[in-house]
Amino acid sequence: MSHESCTGAEVSKAEDVAELLSTISNAIVANYSKIKSASLSVDDTTINLNPAKLAGRTPDGNAISLSFPAKVSTSWKLSLDGDRLRCDIIADDPEAGFETFVCGDNNIWTQYKSEMKTAWLRLPSQMNGISIVDVRNFGSPSFSESLAEVLATQLVGGILIDDTLDNAVIRLATDGPAGKYTWTLDPKRNYLPIRRSSQYPDGTRCDDCEIEYQQVLDGKAWLVSLFQQSFYYDVGSGAVLTNGNWSQRRSIAVTVESVNEPLEKSLFSFEFPPGTNIRDQVQQQVTAIKDKNANELAQAKPLHLRTYLFIVNAMIIGILLLAWLVKIWKHA
Repeated sequence: MSHESCTGAEVSKAEDVAELLSTISNAIVANYSKIKSASLSVDDTTINLNPAKLAGRTPDGNAISLSFPAKVSTSWKLSLDGDRLRCDIIADDPEAGFETFVCGDNNIWTQYKSEMKTAWLRLPSQMNGISIVDVRNFGSPSFSESLAEVLATQLVGGILIDDTLDNAVIRLATDGPAGKYTWTLDPKRNYLPIRRSSQYPDGTRCDDCEIEYQQVLDGKAWLVSLFQQSFYYDVGSGAVLTNGNWSQRRSIAVTVESVNEPLEKSLFSFEFPPGTNIRDQVQQQVTAIKDKNANELAQAKPLHLRTYLFIVNAMIIGILLLAWLVKIWKHA
């Protein structure tokens, strides 16, 4: 069956849906597999129509403060090499310092924030909620997973092939407990998503994404040139807006500096500066603070929780023993 030849046809048969989803997933994977490496510059701007400041606590009781100013601008430097990725972020405010994310050969993410002198080590599954801009995942519900992976694991409820426009597009949707996602894919751009929208379970709008692309490798592959995401809820109160107007808009412009040119291997390994506070969430280890040179610090191992508790208990016993000896001495 040639899906692109259908006019306004809805694909409903299980075998047809499976065939089309396989075609889409394979095309998306093939598009990015041609891009072995890339060096990109990114301008990331978020506008909030209703600026707000929120305070609260994390599930473990730590106080947090969230700020949604009228405008936030950051610049990203992205380096891609196969599955390895490095993001260097410089905020609009120089006093905010810089932030670096590195995912190297061991598939473990290192996040370092200069103003906090703190580094976090995480598995990919622990990166949910952390906005890493991997341009290959634009259009997916999360920047941490590709649309090809999403289509392979989520049930697609309906597919509509519409070639009534200048370019034939494919619309597909998934339904789940968190709401509904709808994608518009362009076969002429290797089935990459050019639009995505999401709705809450009650049908109200959550967000819309518009995506533009640029050809690379003499037209053999495509990379995002502009990603724009509009949100339809109030960031301060969390209330859903029903007037059709967006309250927050994020625009990400991507400039390609190089594609398939060799990159330094050192980009994908991170040496911690002196005094870094390492929080290893992979091994669930107690933070160790080493104030030595960077190479020694990078090799330093945090204390195991069992060792830490042993030291604490030993100190408590020592204090109690000292108090007992003092009491005996006073009565002597």
